[in-house]
Amino acid sequence: MASAPKQKESPTEPFKRALGLAVRAIAGDGEVQVSYAPGKPEIDGKLVQLPEPSRVPSAREVAVIRGWADSLALTAACHDARLHARLAPSAGPARAVFEAVERARVEALGANRMPGMAPI
Repeated sequence: MASAPKQKESPTEPFKRALGLAVRAIAGDGEVQVSYAPGKPEIDGKLVQLPEPSRVPSAREVAVIRGWADSLALTAACHDARLHARLAPSAGPARAVFEAVERARVEALGANRMPGMAPI
């Protein structure tokens, strides 16, 4: 029986697989799914969406995508969406400040729990 010819994978596939594993490990949840698409990085429940890397990403692009992956994984690990929704101001500058403080809180928790997450 002849085997099907193997398709060559994209140069970014190993990077994407590694990011997916890192996100799940940092989040502490093997059910978190990582997808890649153009647009803003975001998290919705157990789905993390990251920017699609270019075919041959630069070191800067890799660092930016990895930073988003780490940040959103920490959000998955440390953020309580129901509590956040209950306490968050409805709109305006107060909402923007609230969101920024929550991002800082989540990233500070991550830096304290995992020294490799701390800013340089």
